[in-house]
Amino acid sequence: MRSVLEFCYRASALCGALALACICTLISIQVVFNSIDRLMLAMTGEAIGLTIPSYSEFSGLLLAAGTFLALGYTFRAGAHIRVTLVLQALPPHWRTQADRASLLIGMAMISYLTWYLGVITWEAWIYKDVTPGIIPVPIWVPQLCMTLGSAILALALLDTLLWGTQAVNND
Repeated sequence: MRSVLEFCYRASALCGALALACICTLISIQVVFNSIDRLMLAMTGEAIGLTIPSYSEFSGLLLAAGTFLALGYTFRAGAHIRVTLVLQALPPHWRTQADRASLLIGMAMISYLTWYLGVITWEAWIYKDVTPGIIPVPIWVPQLCMTLGSAILALALLDTLLWGTQAVNND
């Protein structure tokens, strides 16, 4: 069971990292295109007009996907910001109980978010919603990534609640 969960966390994080790498690639290519345009404008007095259609929209969609897909892994790895000022002041027994309560509250909130994201993803699928950019993208695709990432975070919270705070093995 542990190996399946770890695989799930790592696969999701890898997909999130790939989304961020795609953003970097898109923006880098667009910067090169802008430089070529400026060079042509300086040399000939006329820009070519090189651009990746909807590149900023693609970047935004990839950012949403990459952010959500990495949530579960980063939580299990202990990379999320946690405010421990109050927890440190509590006796050990109360600290454990407060930690469990915060995990339960977080799991409830993320589970609701996952359910709601699933609903709007399903509606986007049914109504065939697309983005308004030059290149229409079915909006359910990034929403599905957000739903999956949120579900994996809920799973990571449940995992931590039931089996403890063992961090992901980072070898």
